[in-house]
Amino acid sequence: AIETFLDVLKVSPVAAADVLEVLTVKPQVQGLAKHPLPRHAVLENRTMICTFRPDVSDTQPEVIDQTEWIRPVWSYPAADWHAAFKTDLPLDPLAQERVYSVETCVVHMPEILDMRVPHILGKLWTNSRYTEIFSRLPIQAIIECLWTCRRLYRLHRMSMLIELTLLFVLIFVGAFHVDVLAENWPYAHNLIKSFVLARMLVELWRLPFGARMMSRHVGETHWHFIKHFAFASLALTLPLLPLLMLWGIEDMLDVWKVLVAVNIFLRCFKLLFVLLRSETGIGTTIIAVLNSGVAPQLQHMAVILVVVVMGFWAIFVALKDDDKSAQYVFLYLYLALFFGEGDGIENISGFDTDGENYNGHGSIWLKQASIVFMLIGSFYSMVCLLNLIIAMYSNYYEEQQPVARLLFHQVRAKDSIRYLIRPSLPAGIVRRLGWKCCRRLMCTLAAFLFLSWLGLMYALEAPCSLAVLPALVMSLIEAALLLSQWSDGAEGADKPHYLWICYRSDFDEVHWRGGDQKRIASLQKNIDDLSQQVSVLTELLQNGSSISPMCASGSRPARMARAFSMSPD
Repeated sequence: AIETFLDVLKVSPVAAADVLEVLTVKPQVQGLAKHPLPRHAVLENRTMICTFRPDVSDTQPEVIDQTEWIRPVWSYPAADWHAAFKTDLPLDPLAQERVYSVETCVVHMPEILDMRVPHILGKLWTNSRYTEIFSRLPIQAIIECLWTCRRLYRLHRMSMLIELTLLFVLIFVGAFHVDVLAENWPYAHNLIKSFVLARMLVELWRLPFGARMMSRHVGETHWHFIKHFAFASLALTLPLLPLLMLWGIEDMLDVWKVLVAVNIFLRCFKLLFVLLRSETGIGTTIIAVLNSGVAPQLQHMAVILVVVVMGFWAIFVALKDDDKSAQYVFLYLYLALFFGEGDGIENISGFDTDGENYNGHGSIWLKQASIVFMLIGSFYSMVCLLNLIIAMYSNYYEEQQPVARLLFHQVRAKDSIRYLIRPSLPAGIVRRLGWKCCRRLMCTLAAFLFLSWLGLMYALEAPCSLAVLPALVMSLIEAALLLSQWSDGAEGADKPHYLWICYRSDFDEVHWRGGDQKRIASLQKNIDDLSQQVSVLTELLQNGSSISPMCASGSRPARMARAFSMSPD
């Protein structure tokens, strides 16, 4: 079933989402009086609680072949995981902010959390006709279950912690002279250098393992992995290599400081636009900001602005004084056109009435020409183009804000795949020892290696040679966080699992739309309902014998049919 669904998802994502909605049904309940479905629950994310369980009904007497149709049931006596849905409600009314009236359903598609499902969802074009499927309940539940039940959010938080640590380390190194740091705090200096090298080793080690995982579990080629995963990782990691190579070389100190600044910028970029975009709340804002900046019309305006600036730069290079360089003219022209800075205007044009910064070779023609071109350039750039770009960006941001709520789920789907293809423990070891035992052993080994690294760094002072120890520590912790009861080789992982959803009863698939769009969607739905009623009435009028049963009811179509039948015509 999952293979057929994946084929449909690749060809027509909207049709696949429709199939999932059809297969999302209320479960059969055993012991309805003693153990009913929950009516209220605490929803921390204000939307739903999800879990992935192998529980199915024992018997289906209405079906001949039991292997062809097994239906998940809400069993009695209650299973252990039922407590996650039937949460303890707070007694204090003021503490019931996250308590919602809920309904429970199950997606009758086994193994729907297959890695290929979020991979296909993450590959869909953004801001396309497929974006709407991320408003569907089962699609959101798949991504939410991967993020919470597989504990990928813990791995995400760890990645943020490591990036923040590396950022603070680079800031600390850039604020002090490296020789002073090595002389006054040699132990801290060696730890920092070893940690930076270990961070780069971890990123490089992930690449071959990720390519193998993508090929084995997703079926993608190595080139696809390089284009969508490895390229961005290498772009953010490789600048650490020249930084380490020039570390401590006195003659290359200026270049080294530039490399420190570049790496600080890349760390901030990754933290803001790669990691924080998967966080609830701020993630939707970041996505809206990014998508607004890459709108096609804004790209056209950027091209127009570049052409205008380069044109005026060529004009003022022709009018410059002999002792001024082209770079000097560009810097002050930038201040003049974008900020209206007085120094920028006076240093390259005849607005400098004293002639201290610009004399135009003593020619009145050059001074007057520079004034005219500066008036045209500043008016056209600041008053026309920049204000127009600001207005367009504001409009695009308002349009992207509701869409960003859907793209947030797509971003999490992409990040889920990025974390699931990281190095993990082989399934054979997990099957032999159990996933809980493996997690404890890996955490213990990571703690031992970390303490060994601290001790050996103090004794040997070999930061480069010992960098493999913190690299192993980070890899072991990530692999331990990836272990769960759904990992390959875990007990019961080979049984068919079903996705259970406890969601708020007022869940609305069009809530992400803006006010006008939401009203339009509601109006369209009413029009569709009315069209169906008209079709029914048309059939009733064509078959007069069918009107009587309908007229006996009190429904709206019945009243309309009665009115038509009683008309003189």
